Amino acid sequence: MGFSSSSRRSRIASVLQLCLCMLLCRVQGGSSHEQHLEEGMNTLIAPSCSARDSLDKDFHPNCWDQPTKTSTAKREPSSYELYIVYLGEVKHDHPDHVVASHHDMLTTLLGSKEESIASVAYNYKHGFSGFAAMLTPEQAKQLAEVPEVISVEKNKIHTTATTRSWDFLGLNYQMTGTSSGLLKGSNYGEDVIIGVVDTGIWPESRSFSDEGYGPIPSRWKGKCQLGPDWGSNNCTRKIIGARFYTAGVLDKHLKADTLSPRDRNGHGTHCASTAAGSIVEAASFNGLAEGVARGGAPRARIAVYKSGWGSGSFSTASVLAAIDDAIHDGVDVLSLSIGGRGQVAFGALHAVQKGITVVYAAGNDGPRPQTVGNISPWVITVAASKVDRSFPTVITLGNKQQIVGQSLYYQAKNSSGSSFAGLLVGQGCTADTLNGTDVRGIILFCLPLPDDARTPVSTFEYASQYVRNGGGSGLIFAQYTTDLLTVTASVACQGIACVLVDLDTGEKIIKYVGAASSPVAKIEPAHTVTGKEIPEAKVASFSSRGPSRDYADIIKPDIAAPGANILAAVGDSYVMYSGTSMAAPHVAGIVALLKAEHPDWSPAAIKSAIMTTARVTDKRGMPILAEGLPRKTADPFDYGSGNINPTGAADPGLVYDIDPRDYNKFFGCTIVRRTNVSCDATMLPAYHLNLPSIAVSELRRPVTVWRTVTNVGEADSVYHAEVQSPAGVMMEVEPTVLVFNTTDRVHSFKVKLAPMWRLQGDYTFGSITWRKDQKTILKDEETREKYDYAVAHPEEFFYNTAQYYRAYYGYKTDTRSVLIGLLLIVSAFQYINQLTSYSQAIESVKQTPAYRNRLKALEFERTGGISSKKKGNKPMDKKVEDELRNEVDLQIQGVQKPSVWNLCGVQLILLPYLIGKLLIWQICWFWRYRVKKSPYAWEDACYLTRTSLRMPANTWQNIDEFTKEDLVMKRLWEKANMERHIAEARRGSKQRRR
Repeated sequence: MGFSSSSRRSRIASVLQLCLCMLLCRVQGGSSHEQHLEEGMNTLIAPSCSARDSLDKDFHPNCWDQPTKTSTAKREPSSYELYIVYLGEVKHDHPDHVVASHHDMLTTLLGSKEESIASVAYNYKHGFSGFAAMLTPEQAKQLAEVPEVISVEKNKIHTTATTRSWDFLGLNYQMTGTSSGLLKGSNYGEDVIIGVVDTGIWPESRSFSDEGYGPIPSRWKGKCQLGPDWGSNNCTRKIIGARFYTAGVLDKHLKADTLSPRDRNGHGTHCASTAAGSIVEAASFNGLAEGVARGGAPRARIAVYKSGWGSGSFSTASVLAAIDDAIHDGVDVLSLSIGGRGQVAFGALHAVQKGITVVYAAGNDGPRPQTVGNISPWVITVAASKVDRSFPTVITLGNKQQIVGQSLYYQAKNSSGSSFAGLLVGQGCTADTLNGTDVRGIILFCLPLPDDARTPVSTFEYASQYVRNGGGSGLIFAQYTTDLLTVTASVACQGIACVLVDLDTGEKIIKYVGAASSPVAKIEPAHTVTGKEIPEAKVASFSSRGPSRDYADIIKPDIAAPGANILAAVGDSYVMYSGTSMAAPHVAGIVALLKAEHPDWSPAAIKSAIMTTARVTDKRGMPILAEGLPRKTADPFDYGSGNINPTGAADPGLVYDIDPRDYNKFFGCTIVRRTNVSCDATMLPAYHLNLPSIAVSELRRPVTVWRTVTNVGEADSVYHAEVQSPAGVMMEVEPTVLVFNTTDRVHSFKVKLAPMWRLQGDYTFGSITWRKDQKTILKDEETREKYDYAVAHPEEFFYNTAQYYRAYYGYKTDTRSVLIGLLLIVSAFQYINQLTSYSQAIESVKQTPAYRNRLKALEFERTGGISSKKKGNKPMDKKVEDELRNEVDLQIQGVQKPSVWNLCGVQLILLPYLIGKLLIWQICWFWRYRVKKSPYAWEDACYLTRTSLRMPANTWQNIDEFTKEDLVMKRLWEKANMERHIAEARRGSKQRRR
């Protein structure tokens, strides 16, 4: 649904994100590129190792696994491919029995146990049951028909998707106030185990120092797998486990790497240090972004699962094997900075069902919509945002005009400094446009073609390489955004100055070159600027966007975190990377802190806490923007529920928890899409999952959605709903008030959604915010003591504070009531006076001859003209006589009987006001005093009566749920602010008199 943000002491407890669409035009996406397993590939396997409790660093050699090789049978690549067979939950007590069942199944298919053993690359036997095996398409098809098999899919290849960032998120360990919050409360994530599925790790980095660490947690059951450049001493009390997986990876990627957990790419080291790196002082990238480098949970332990090779190639089979081992090893959090469309979703599902929170990167295919990956509802999918840090680079033109770009350009210590060089304009800067242009000793300015003005990375790389190879001095490159600033520090820019400028700045350079006979320019080294002067919290342009192409009833991404120009460890140094790969470990580190502070929270509760406390505005209160074409205000498809707020996530108030079994229905029936999978016939749409978001992809008729919240904050709490309906949709929440106490910690509410009109192909957004009132009045100790005393002595407190309510509420309400009452009394006296005058007029008329003559005439007419005495009729009836007299009175004198409405009709309209107040007073008094036996019923009734007209309509629906603490809290707050209220009232009355 939409979102709000809050800090730890914020009054906002929970926000439910809503995305609605009347009719979604779905776009089905293609599958990833598939890769074959190379002929004669070897796999490294080793037995498991027991946990290590000793503080001694010299572990026993038998504790570490030595690599051994087992060759698979040689198969023709043209006929055999690697298939992943998923069998669901583990149905055997021991992993060996699970493996045996896999071989029995394959033996039946292949004809011999030897063939079965030779074909298997991985057995998934801990968290879930399945295997990866070399099969022909025909064999895979036959295996898919086996009743126990849920799915059979070909292996696919996935790709990879700090200092300032943690300060920006409010986790500055050097600040006492912040340290007393989430960081200190979680002890910096101590002994939480983060599993990093990536390209390995560089153990010698200072970010992975284990100095001051205690023994490895006894629950750890992982191993340290050895390799040519990885010994037993590379596993420490910080890096407590390391494994690597090769099946399904192309041979060219394996040859470019080493068969060990060591990271030759740098990506895995960067991610691991971002999530859980130890504290390193004075870290920087050649003097830029200097500060304290550390991970989100600097005291957490790291378990490495190397599944990426070469330039970052991941095999689905290897990733699933890593997840399966991580479940067995005992990790608490899994961080996967890889892209994909969900082929490994079932592995993550089983991890979540075992209590492991799984964090994925959203992908780097933005700002195009419907590009978000890893869209399973049980994982946290992370978008990338920017931080309040900039690297301005001054460019001085020959006319002394200075313009500012962005770069990571630095000069070596022995450099002679910057100097002017010739400036040449290259339109497009492609191979066709440059075409042998001489750039020796000059600065090339590139203005990309219109269709390449968004993020022309490939053009930039070509142009920078061209300048470097041609002996040029520098490159100024104009483009739409500078999010991918790290390209200016790439290998192609080594030795030259590479600067990014926006398109407007580029036009200034074009004007200068056109006016100058010999244009020149000078590029100064970049410097670092942080803080309020820098626009913050924008969604990076490269971050993949929603909605999901596959499952429109699930909003993705879930959250945004820093992912642009992030400084972290790579090898023995510190380098800046950009991507959602950098954003995911930020969230993984925060999850580790939350896990340490709230070990009883489930993965769904942690995800909810992160999402419902996210920020949708920056520190200035302005909406977060999303870079793209065009730049716009961000919405849930850009950043999910908003930018992550770690401190607020530690105290969310309410969470949307999910029974892990609920995922099975959704997974079995929606994702796998197998006809032989049994599904619950009454299964509801995906938007009925108890997620902290709601998405209805085809809202053509009214829909009712239920959500359940669990109170994880103060036991006695009352929350009120604030509803912001999506455009074109009527949204109602019932009930609008949730009351929690020590026994009632869980409440459900329903959301009614009804379209106002039929709107096709568009999304609209809204929000539901649950606010807890008066949460901030107990901040100081003195107020807390007063509150505690008032709760313990309600009679005394209510008696002493009665004057304040009369001064504020009583003055306004009672004065109005008295004026209305006086008006009604005057009107009553007027009516009585008119009745008296009417009676006197009647009596005076009766004494006149005309009255008597007219009365006789009327009597004669009534009797038919015959005297009553002659006919012997009885005397005239008294009622008839009165009617005749009145008629005579009206005809002769014109005297009219007074009417109540003519005299005081307007005043009588106000009578129900007084009667209603009296009834409310009596109802409240009776309920509290007679039914509830409350000792403070009289004051309670008076208070509620006086404030009745200003209370929400739902107050009286929940009158029986009011507690002593609630009323004391409200009155204490009013008493504390009474002088201000009275002063404002007096000031207003003076202005009215003037």
